[in-house]
Amino acid sequence: GRFTRGSFRLLGHGCDEAQAEFEADPSQFTLRSLDLRVHGGKVAGRDPAAKALAYRFARSDAEPGVLSTDLQVRSVALNEFLRDCGLVDAPYSGTLEGTIRLNELHGADLVDLDAEGALAVFDGNLGQVPLFTSIYALMDERNRPRFDQMSVQFKTKDRVLELSNLQLSSPLVAVRGEGSLSLDGYLYVVLTTDNFFGGNADMLVLPQVLQWVTSSIVRFHLFGYLRDLRAEKRWIAQRSPRRQMLTPIPPRVTLPKRSDF
Repeated sequence: GRFTRGSFRLLGHGCDEAQAEFEADPSQFTLRSLDLRVHGGKVAGRDPAAKALAYRFARSDAEPGVLSTDLQVRSVALNEFLRDCGLVDAPYSGTLEGTIRLNELHGADLVDLDAEGALAVFDGNLGQVPLFTSIYALMDERNRPRFDQMSVQFKTKDRVLELSNLQLSSPLVAVRGEGSLSLDGYLYVVLTTDNFFGGNADMLVLPQVLQWVTSSIVRFHLFGYLRDLRAEKRWIAQRSPRRQMLTPIPPRVTLPKRSDF
């Protein structure tokens, strides 16, 4: 059959104008030609003729159901997406696009998720450029250079999220990096300056050797457990920071009861 004008909430995100062709049998449920609106943009199947979503029903308690998807994200508002993820005061904005392919999700066990894809943010505000801060600290905050574009490829398997071809760009500098996030919550990303002279630098004016030298001067390390992330800068001769130890979570402190006066 087919359903149209559907409306629902998925993991806290409001979806409407959903439509798709569906098919069900005793073994699985599938959707084709899926199209829905979310946060001002659209999520749809990458290939209208192929399965956008497939769920294979559980065969027994020991063998849970398996979900797989092949989706394309277009023109989604990043700020609204982060807000519904619980990041109410996140200072980031832009237009989110990309592809997400979920190969296998067994039951609700996100730890053993098998997925891959690529995401990009355009026309965004992704934070201040962490270079020359002593210089542009004298500028008005709204005039300071900021990252306005980002792209990344990701793949998660064997309880590790691998990030590759991570790129951040601004009128001042372009940054490239890669890293990983283990599903126990430890993040390690290394960023280098891909181009010290911005995206508009002329290759005829700036020789390739000069660009290579400047891109190797400094690198940035973002590392640690998600509840205690650290960001450090390293110059060309400095060694990379060591992995942080997992410290105990502080016990909950009971606040003393206040008096009525």
